[in-house]
Amino acid sequence: MSLEYKTIVVSPGGLRVKGDDHSNELAEILTKSMSELAKEGWRVISLIPSMTSQGAVVKMLITAERNLEETS
Repeated sequence: MSLEYKTIVVSPGGLRVKGDDHSNELAEILTKSMSELAKEGWRVISLIPSMTSQGAVVKMLITAERNLEETS
């Protein structure tokens, strides 16, 4: 089985307000991004915060994989 990998950066623009909790907004952005990947046959295998600003997550990395044989 041959696998293909893809990593995308998710950046919730406009949510960098110190002290505010934007977990719900970030969850919506991640859900949308992961759903789009799934429609293309990708399976999310990793979510990593890649950048923070004043205690808030500013960017996240989503890594996904899919079977090359299923995409042909």
